[in-house]
Amino acid sequence: MRIGTFHRMIAIAVACWLALPLHEARACTVPVFRYALERWAPDAYEVLVYHAAPLSEGDRAVLEWLKQRSSDDKFPANVEVRAVDISAKPDAERPAELPAIVVRYPPKGGKAEAIWSGRLTREAARAVVSSPARRQAALSLLEGESAVWVLLESGDREKDDAAAKVLSTQLQEVAKLLSPPRITDDDMTAYGIDRTQSKIPLKVSFSMVRVSRDDPGEAIFVQMLVRSEPDLHEYAAQPMAFPVFGRGRALYALVGRGINEANIAEACAFITDPCSCQVKVANPGFDLLMAADWDGAITGEVLADEALPPLTGVMPVGITEKTEQPVVSGAETMASDGGLLRIVAIVAGLGIVVVAAGTIILLRGRKSRGNIG
Repeated sequence: MRIGTFHRMIAIAVACWLALPLHEARACTVPVFRYALERWAPDAYEVLVYHAAPLSEGDRAVLEWLKQRSSDDKFPANVEVRAVDISAKPDAERPAELPAIVVRYPPKGGKAEAIWSGRLTREAARAVVSSPARRQAALSLLEGESAVWVLLESGDREKDDAAAKVLSTQLQEVAKLLSPPRITDDDMTAYGIDRTQSKIPLKVSFSMVRVSRDDPGEAIFVQMLVRSEPDLHEYAAQPMAFPVFGRGRALYALVGRGINEANIAEACAFITDPCSCQVKVANPGFDLLMAADWDGAITGEVLADEALPPLTGVMPVGITEKTEQPVVSGAETMASDGGLLRIVAIVAGLGIVVVAAGTIILLRGRKSRGNIG
């Protein structure tokens, strides 16, 4: 992590604490993974459809299907879709074959980095919105998993199996050691928690999904992962592990020998610890592009597993009914604070920010070259 990035993270975190009312200017007892599931709406990916000639009827149908995904009633995807006519821009950069789909990360600092491009087809449109691994990850999160670890394989069977064994074994051990979250009565009031609202259980549990770099059905997902940090492409010969929590938010990768017991335990601890800063931008990680009804699951609705219309072949995420457990509701709180108490809370908050920042740097440091084999 560069020093400038560290200073920016501290500044953002401090601003979060200054902006929060009293009841949020301290660490709440709601764990990070549950707060993220309840409150952190995923950032929208940009999906651009480039064309020069008028789109055919079939291509227009695919474009309209993509546009409808952001507002789908059952399985919305975090995308913003628009068509770009480049016929009047002869000097503009364009894909080799038109019409084409270009997928970009959510904009940061006014810029959006392209992660994948391909010919506009029905198959490509489905692959942009979802894939088997992403569906499985979303389903597991909706069933109450604290985090789903995505193991991106290197293609070296020995390395990949070794990483999978370490990850699977340590996740089971960590789940036994970490205590189930207990939300205080004060936070139940402050955050509008309703014990009967959601069917998603509140527990500490982890699972793993293995993804092959050579799987054509996961090509977009693979690029989404490996382009999330500027140097990950240098380690294509190593397996990578990404913990995913909340509504599809992934922490940075553990790579090669960095996939070890200590690093796995630290990442799991961060995800299950009380949420020290409720503002998403002040927390590490990036959002994945997924299609899932997060809000419907949180409000207790049980959805059937059915295809996204009108294109077939996309299997949205379904959820199953679970035992009622205390959860955080999505209601916003309106509590106010007093001057002296606010100052005390801010000072305490700054201490927590420093500790959290140190944890983040330690986690990040594990992916140094010394931990990569």
